[in-house]
Amino acid sequence: MKIFLFILFYSVIIFGQAGRVERKGTVTYLSSQNVYVKFDNTEGITPGDTLFVKQNNKLTGAIIINFISSRSTAGGAINGIKLEVGNEVAAFARVEKEPMAEIKDTAKIAINEEEIVQKLITPDVTRPKVPVKTEAFKGKISAQSYSNLNNIGGSVNIQRWRYTFALDAENISESGFSISNYMSFAYKANDWKNLKNNIGGALRVYDLAVKYDFDESTTFWLGRHLNRKISNISSVDGLQFEKYFGSFYTGALIGSRPDYSNLGFNLKLFEYGAYAGKTDSINGRVMENTIAAVQQTNNYKTDRRFIYF
Repeated sequence: MKIFLFILFYSVIIFGQAGRVERKGTVTYLSSQNVYVKFDNTEGITPGDTLFVKQNNKLTGAIIINFISSRSTAGGAINGIKLEVGNEVAAFARVEKEPMAEIKDTAKIAINEEEIVQKLITPDVTRPKVPVKTEAFKGKISAQSYSNLNNIGGSVNIQRWRYTFALDAENISESGFSISNYMSFAYKANDWKNLKNNIGGALRVYDLAVKYDFDESTTFWLGRHLNRKISNISSVDGLQFEKYFGSFYTGALIGSRPDYSNLGFNLKLFEYGAYAGKTDSINGRVMENTIAAVQQTNNYKTDRRFIYF
């Protein structure tokens, strides 16, 4: 039997403490909801952190981080802060110092001549990724009635009905595919008997398209789409493409105009064109300036050719 004499034993473990390291990033894109910032790496930066900009030689909180990836963040701008593409921002990342070795002061410890070694195990922490594509649905259905009542002899009372339907399905199943639709159905109550044989005569489709986002800066539409950047030319039946380069963007379209009498499909009203523009931010509000050149035909012959701004 072995006899062991324990004279003195104490153990001190000193753990690493969190420090702060400044990481600089650059604003790469501004949307209506988020400001996107690129970093060399985002280690130590977490959702909920604040990004700062330098104003009058002082650091001012500018962005609250909502999403983060290995090299970029996305978050909402703080009210009153004006940001532009190319602005430099700063984050103060948490960095864990290496834990110091366990210090032991022991006169003698012997347990069957075996040494006990304790290992420090650091749990694996998984970073949340930037949800580039988030599924979202929104829609609207409405019914309206307008009545015109007369007490003048020979005049006819008129009642009009108008129903509208709108749907936006964004990033279906968290993919790049989206669907948009806006249509209306309007008629006079006393015309309903005749209208039942020609429902399409009262139906107006303003938007019915499939959109695909190749990435955060490249978009493609197929179908009837009303492009808000060139909305003055009305809806386009065909293909549309758009690409962002930082705050600048360019796009192209090819297809036809809806029939001017009933908004039906009319390939003889062929049109094509291109546009370019720039997105700016003024007092936290987004502003877009676009210039476009479009040629429209009638029966495949030039009908009008114009520059749109």
